[in-house]
Amino acid sequence: MIKKIKQKKYLILLFIVTVIFICYISFYHNKKDYTSNFFSLDTLVDIKISENYTSDLKDKITHYNSMLDNYNQNSTLYKLNLKKELHCPKDLIEVITNTNELNEIYGYDVDISSGALTKLWSIEYIEKYGLPTENRLKESLKTINKKNIKIENDKINLLNNAEIDLGSVAKGYILDKLYDFCIEKNLDYCIISFGSSSLLYSKSEKQFNIQIKAPYSEGVFGEVETNFNFVSTAGTYERFSKVDNKNYHHIIDLKTGTPSKSNLTSVTVLCNNGLMSDFLSTFILLKGEENLNDYLNSDDYKVVAINNKNEVFFSEGLNFIKK
Repeated sequence: MIKKIKQKKYLILLFIVTVIFICYISFYHNKKDYTSNFFSLDTLVDIKISENYTSDLKDKITHYNSMLDNYNQNSTLYKLNLKKELHCPKDLIEVITNTNELNEIYGYDVDISSGALTKLWSIEYIEKYGLPTENRLKESLKTINKKNIKIENDKINLLNNAEIDLGSVAKGYILDKLYDFCIEKNLDYCIISFGSSSLLYSKSEKQFNIQIKAPYSEGVFGEVETNFNFVSTAGTYERFSKVDNKNYHHIIDLKTGTPSKSNLTSVTVLCNNGLMSDFLSTFILLKGEENLNDYLNSDDYKVVAINNKNEVFFSEGLNFIKK
């Protein structure tokens, strides 16, 4: 029997399980902060900023969400997936292009052309239809290919029934845009959390203290000090559907079409590009512990990974303290 979660209860649950880390700057505690929190991007958004631009940031987040959310029937991306051909704003084209560049570097274990497949594992689909059948999975796997996304000027064409899912990069991309806003306004600091992805901006480049959530627990697993601007965490415990007392998480192995069986349960990536941190956290989790050493020694980003035995692995030079 499928355990159904009503939308309101789901949002509350989502808030509880996707607050992956808590960010703060100790030397700002005695200064006046401007704060805001609201639901967007299918999660609770928290803002803490040195000047009163909370309304501007909320408007920007709402704008990007209305463009990049493939489950929102009013969004540009939803309409593109439905019509298969659409003149699109430059931001949508940019996030697709930038993701393709990361694919060329790292590979296609994360592939935004997988929307037809990932839709079958959404909570909404499973509540309505149950677990996807083997035939549906096979058909959706056929649609996954970078060549199925054609961009010409401002027009995007989706071939062979492909659909785009930007869930692995959208939050990071939006945080990149909000970082640009911080630079433009010459802010002292700004912290924006989308639950699994955060922007940590400080004009003075001070260290941030980040707490990483323990998988499948309410507790804190460890702390990291960093001056990187972006942090993203992918976890198999973040969101899932429960069918016959078994959890089916949302990180899908594109080779099998089913939830990943990686023995990594949580991967956090810290770097100075939001889209990259978002992309790599999911990508490295899918690659599994057996390939983890390939990603622990980069100069461009740092990693904290936790496996299903609660063993932790982290990049050399990263100031990680286990709790």
